[in-house]
Formats: sequence, C-alpha cells, structure tokens
Amino acid sequence: MRAALTDVVGCALRDPSCGRVLLAATRQAGRVRIAVTDDSIATPKTAREAMLRGVSETIALQGGSMHIDVRPGEGTTVALHFPIPLAAITHRMNRRRDMAPAMEEDELVDS
Repeated sequence: MRAALTDVVGCALRDPSCGRVLLAATRQAGRVRIAVTDDSIATPKTAREAMLRGVSETIALQGGSMHIDVRPGEGTTVALHFPIPLAAITHRMNRRRDMAPAMEEDELVDS
C-alpha cells in the first residue's frame, strides 16, 4: 500500500500544473478507500492511467482496485480500494478490549 500511495502522490506532484494534493482515507464495508485528489489540470485521463498502470496491477493482485476520475480544468482523483483482512480487524478489536481495563486504571491514578 505504501508503494502505491507513493506512486499516486508522486504522479500528481510531477504534473507542473499541480499545486495541491489532498489525501483522504475511509473505511467502507470491509474495505479501505484511499483517495488522492490533486488540482492538476494538464494531464489527460489516458496519460494518468498509463502512468499508474503498474500501481493498478499491483493493487489488483492484492484484491483491490483503482479508479481515476479526471475533471478537466478542476483536477484528478485517484481512488484506491483495498480489502481489510478479517484477521486485522479481529486483532485490532482484541487489542482494544485488552487495553480497556488498563486505561481505566490509568485514569484513576491521574485523578
């Protein structure tokens, strides 16, 4: 995921018309959606797709997908969708449950 993000952000920043890049992430129905939005107006969709073909293939091998939305004169959003492995969710929930009593004891000591 780190390499994909580096490539997507780097692609936006290489465009001379790019001034800003916004990175946003959300969790949606067992998937993570990471959107990289930039204000570049010079790169057409076909060129952006060609530049990111390797990223798209790598994400697909991990069970994810990539969508590119180019709005002429406004900018581009590249959305990466990754599945969240069930094991990662279960591990995170167990850690929160294990940490809850310790957090309550710390709050009592700080009072």
